[in-house]
Amino acid sequence: MTIPPEDQALLTPLIMFLVWVFGQAGWPRKFLPLLALFFGIVGGLALHWDQPMLGVLVGISAAAAAVGFHSGIKNTVEGVRQAKG
Repeated sequence: MTIPPEDQALLTPLIMFLVWVFGQAGWPRKFLPLLALFFGIVGGLALHWDQPMLGVLVGISAAAAAVGFHSGIKNTVEGVRQAKG
């Protein structure tokens, strides 16, 4: 079972956007990764309703990529701010 890269490319930015919207709406930051996982699994199952295990795997992978991407940018920005100041 392989994860189709086009599914990852579709889900990851969508999850990032949805998590950002919920973060802007005031959701506690510590729960945003769990929210990303939920959106990922739901999205993966929606894409692969006929293969639920693949759907869950695609969703977890996309959520991990979305959260990791956000965390990487956040840590880089914080590092640059500390270096300047």
